[in-house]
Amino acid sequence: MKQISTFFVASLALFLLVAEPALAQSIDLSSIQSLLQGIFDALTGLLGVVIATLAPLSRPRAPA
Repeated sequence: MKQISTFFVASLALFLLVAEPALAQSIDLSSIQSLLQGIFDALTGLLGVVIATLAPLSRPRAPA
C-alpha cells in the first residue's frame, strides 16, 4: 500500500511540475466573443421584440 501512495504522490508532483495552461486559455477569442455578444444583444433588444412579434404573421397557413 505504501508503494502505491508513494507512486501516486510522485506522479501528482510530476504532473503539477509539467502542467501548462490549456490551449483555449492562450488563444485570444475576444473578437469572437464580441461578435456573439452583439448578436445576443440584437436578439434580446428591440430587434428581438420586433422579430418575435412578426414571427407568427409569417407562419404558413394550413390548407382549408
